[in-house]
Amino acid sequence: GAEFTLLDGEGNVLEEGLTTDEEGKLRVEQLAPGTYQFIETKAPQGFELSSEPLPFVIERSQQETLKVTAFNELIRGKVELSKVDSDNQTIALKGAEFELRTKAGEFVALFTTNDEGKLLINGILPGDYVLVETKAPFGYQLDATPINVTVERDQKTAVLVTKENTLIPGSVIVEKVDAADQQLLLAAAVFSLLDEAGNV
Repeated sequence: GAEFTLLDGEGNVLEEGLTTDEEGKLRVEQLAPGTYQFIETKAPQGFELSSEPLPFVIERSQQETLKVTAFNELIRGKVELSKVDSDNQTIALKGAEFELRTKAGEFVALFTTNDEGKLLINGILPGDYVLVETKAPFGYQLDATPINVTVERDQKTAVLVTKENTLIPGSVIVEKVDAADQQLLLAAAVFSLLDEAGNV
């Protein structure tokens, strides 16, 4: 499915729309001796268009078919992870660290969520990956449950992932004492616990 234009040594177009077959090959015959070049005009699906001209020379009395090879790189994808509080998903969590690993568990790179609680992985080759949290945001519990991520070939948009963290719970002890004798502990006092908004 790659398409090429054939030009002569002076840059004149000789043939257009030359397309590679199922084996990734195209054949041009009956070329007179001289200098030529192929220019890729359409890349195979899922691959970047190659900007490099492919020059070649047909020699006089050439018996064998000349073979030239053109290369294309896969279109790379993106992954965007959002890190939020498990109780209030409008709270973005910065400072979480994640390792990107292959499906086989090989380390690829380390990323940290920014002030908006996001990390963006650009230029990732299509394939299956795993994101593993290795450091939780400050004050939150680590969740090392792997996140499976698949980047498809020819994917135009980022793969979106959301990961929650739970606050590390705190505790408080209230000691009820006599005002005059602070060594005297008082039993059976009853309290209500309120949040900062005054909710019981």
